[in-house]
Formats: sequence, C-alpha cells, structure tokens
Amino acid sequence: MNRSELLDLLYADLSNTMGCTDVGAIGFAAAKAASLLQGKLVSAELELSDLLYKNALRVGIPGTHAAGVEKAILLGYLLKNPERQLAVFEAAGESELDALAQLEQSVPITISHIDSPDPLHINLSLASESSRVRVLLSHEYDHIHEVEVDGRLIVSGESAAQLPGESADRRLDTCIDELYQFITNEDEALDALLDMAEINFRTAQLGLGEGIDIRPDTLADLEQAGSLVRQHILSGSGLRMAGAAVPVTGVAGSGNLGMTTLSAVLVMAKLYAVDDTTTRRALALAVLVSTYIKRKMTLLTTICGSSLAGGAAVSAAAVFLRGGDLEQLKNAINMLLAINAGTLCDGAKQSCAFKVGFSAENGVIAAKMALDGERLEGENGLNKPDVEQSIQNIADINNLALESASQKILKII
Repeated sequence: MNRSELLDLLYADLSNTMGCTDVGAIGFAAAKAASLLQGKLVSAELELSDLLYKNALRVGIPGTHAAGVEKAILLGYLLKNPERQLAVFEAAGESELDALAQLEQSVPITISHIDSPDPLHINLSLASESSRVRVLLSHEYDHIHEVEVDGRLIVSGESAAQLPGESADRRLDTCIDELYQFITNEDEALDALLDMAEINFRTAQLGLGEGIDIRPDTLADLEQAGSLVRQHILSGSGLRMAGAAVPVTGVAGSGNLGMTTLSAVLVMAKLYAVDDTTTRRALALAVLVSTYIKRKMTLLTTICGSSLAGGAAVSAAAVFLRGGDLEQLKNAINMLLAINAGTLCDGAKQSCAFKVGFSAENGVIAAKMALDGERLEGENGLNKPDVEQSIQNIADINNLALESASQKILKII
C-alpha cells in the first residue's frame, strides 16, 4: 500500500462511539426508523445475527447503567438522530431517560436471532397504528442496506459482498514491515491522533475516580508501565460496558479496541515523557497494527478480536516508544499472539474490560521480553518464526474452524 492508502486506512477505521458498538448500531437503526415513522410507536421487532445477538445481550446501554437490547431500541427511537450514527446515544438526556422508562412498560418488543451468513445483520421494524418502517443494517455497523416504509422499499443496496468500494475479503495488502516503515517517515499527517487518543485517556481517568497521577519517570521499568496501562484500560472499558455515557474513539469498529490501542500509548508516552512526534507515530503504529490484524478476521469474531489485536498493537507501540527496532517489534507481537490466541469472545459485558486490560498489560510484558532479547524459536503450534504467518494462522482458526464453538457459547449465555 502507498502512503495515501495507508493514511486513508489509518483514519477510516477511527470513529466516535458512545457505548458498546453493537448496541450503538441497534440504536442507530432505531433512530433511522423513528425518523421516518408516522405516529406513536406501538410495537417493535428486531432480528439479529447470532454473533451480534451474543455481543449485545449483556452489555450496558449508555446513560441507563443497565443492559437490555430493548433499551437500545427504545432510546434510539426517542432520540431520532440517525445523523449521529454510532454515537447516537450521546444526545440522551434526562427527558429521554424518563420517557424510556414509560415506553418499556407500554411497547411490546420481539427479539430473535438467526444463523445469518452476514455476521452483522440488524433487521429492525418499528410500527405505529398507521405506519411501519423497517431498517436493515448489514456488512458494517453503520451501513444502511435497506429502508422500507409502509411496504415500499426506499433504500436498497447491493449484496454486502458487492458494496461499492467494499469486499467480502477484509484483509489488507500490507504487512508489519510496511506499517513500521510508514510511521517512521510520517509526522504532520498524524496530528489528529493526539486529540483522538486524549478522548479515551480522559474517559479512562474518569473511571479511576480521583485518577492516577502519571508522573514522568524515564527510568520506570515496563512492568510498572504495564500495570498503569492495565488500570487505565480496565477503567475506561469498564465504564463503557456498564452503560456509562462516556465518549470513546473506536478503532476498526470497536470502542474497546480503541480504548486499548490509544489509551495504552498515551499512558506510556506520559510516563516516559515522550515527545509529541514519537507519540503520534506510536499511536499510528498501534492503530494500523490493530486494524491490520482485526481485518484478517471476520467482522464479528469467536476469538476476542479486541484482546488479540489490541494486545498486539500495544506490544508494538511499547517497543517503538522504548527505542526498539523492527525485529524486536515483530518478536513482541509474536509472543503476545502466543499468549492471547486462546481468548474467546463470549459477548460484550463487564468482563470484556478485564480481557482487554490484561491483554494490554501482556502486550507491554511481551515488549519488555523482546527488548531483553527473548523471542519464540522455531515452530510453536500456531506461532511460527514469521509473525505474518502467526497472524494468518490465528485468523484462519477464527474464520474457518470455530463456528461450533460460537454456537455453544451462544447457548450458554
């Protein structure tokens, strides 16, 4: 990929989110349907793919401090602000929350889930006494595929695999070497990353109550840095999962991946008093590494994508921030993958914060090991000497071999 393509990739996968992305997408669909519905809402029907249902079932809805897909539908209906897309819940105030409590008592909602070939399938219908609106999201969290008003299709897209500019194959024609070379030669075009990362850092500090004063200490060891990283990510992600109305810059469609990827870099940069240019480059590296790995996998995963891609991104950024070279960076990623490859996604909920928090700390530990000269030697199961092959092997397991595991997880939860 050339410079322009890599810059496009870097910023295309950064987004403003409010709450868990999965319920945010449901709220977006509801807001779109509500904006076209004539009359007062009397019923709603929602059909989700199995994987999205798994993710949305137990996670908190922003502002409500409670879980429930029904709440996401009704709050989106009340807000009627589809222009906010995945940040739809950001505008919720006391009046909407009061009205939400009343609607929950009076509006029946039917929710079902299906084994859909499109893992991101959201088919929502809202009905009044005189009107009915159906909105179908597919392929991407914010892609409206169909809109039907009173039986008349007013928006109809091509099949998800044939969307203009899109592909059913989400993999990128690049590699870790190319991403590293790109960020070491880039500067001014990365300016916006600092502000985006600060959003996540402030949310993480908010969850810590009094906060943690990160005093610059260039002699601090990476184990200390790893502990600080874990505390911040546990805090910020924990708020999101509990349903707090806090803003987060998402990465590759995931607020938790954004919290992991961006917050960890800022924590380490502040601890080691790193200059802005190096910090921007480390942020770009982390975003690109996490996006690169996440796009090797299906959009909704059975292996925890935020844990795997986020931890790898943190390991790469930590090596870079501490002056390591490309070989050490790839060794760190490979060791992190060996640790985190078995972490499963069992839906969005409180424990996700623990997964991404400890994965990020593992990333820092892997970086320390790599900087100390340690590495995986020879054949190690899914891990190979070439980090690119390790990444692909784990992605193949997720994409091709874990369907039955995902179905079993869904039954359990």
